[in-house]
Amino acid sequence: MRRDRIHNRTIKNQQIATQTDLLKGLSERLREGNILMGSLQTQLTLSEGSTRTSAGVVDSSTTLAQTEKGREPPASSPPKKSSLFGRLFR
Repeated sequence: MRRDRIHNRTIKNQQIATQTDLLKGLSERLREGNILMGSLQTQLTLSEGSTRTSAGVVDSSTTLAQTEKGREPPASSPPKKSSLFGRLFR
């Protein structure tokens, strides 16, 4: 009987050690992911003193009619498919 208790305790201790190692590994991956996300957020943040060029910036004061001069009207887009959630709760 005593051997069984010792054996069970040893197995439990090994399981706890394995779970602790797994938790440490997952915590490290999460920390790395947080660092990467912070870096990405920093890169995407646009500040007033940004040194980025405005090549991709669209002037909102220009109307659609002004930009569409000499062009064909845009084709109408196909109707959007409703999501599964939307179809379930109509």
